[in-house]
Amino acid sequence: MYSDNFFKVVFVKGNMKKVVWGIVILSLVLISMLGIVRGETLTSPANVSYDSELIGQFFLSDWVHVTIKINDNTNISIQDTDSVAVQKQKDDMHFALLNNTSNLILLSLSKNEFQLEGIFPWGNGFYGNITKKGFDKLLNDTRVKKIYADKEITNASAGTIVKNLAPYLIILILLIVLIIVLIKLKKRK
Repeated sequence: MYSDNFFKVVFVKGNMKKVVWGIVILSLVLISMLGIVRGETLTSPANVSYDSELIGQFFLSDWVHVTIKINDNTNISIQDTDSVAVQKQKDDMHFALLNNTSNLILLSLSKNEFQLEGIFPWGNGFYGNITKKGFDKLLNDTRVKKIYADKEITNASAGTIVKNLAPYLIILILLIVLIIVLIKLKKRK
């Protein structure tokens, strides 16, 4: 009964086009909010590069899965003239310095800011789940080279899953309403 009255008001008062355009515009705004500038690389004042979509992911989830690459400031390079023993020694020293840098960065983050999943075999980066506070810390850390966004948002709980799905459900509901309105309009003609 209520839905019939709603449709009568929409059709009788000639608001149909406004309603359809409103739903379309609202859907487009929500869709654009979900994909906030995907694929663009930004740089922080500390010269840390990061995927812009991370900003949007923090709107959808408290914890976001990221990969962090660190700057290689070791100045260790292997020369063609280096013997195999010297190359191995340089590789070991390079690994130790990079691994130490990764560990120092990890020590600067609390467990409430970063949950480590793993460190790269060469020690030049690590990956895990990060909060916005931890992300902001890394953006100001000159030892960090780049923060990569994963394409999926890591969910910590059922509540977070609902929070992550809410924008998609809103868009789905709006599209269903639009389809119902269009069907009702077609039946009236």
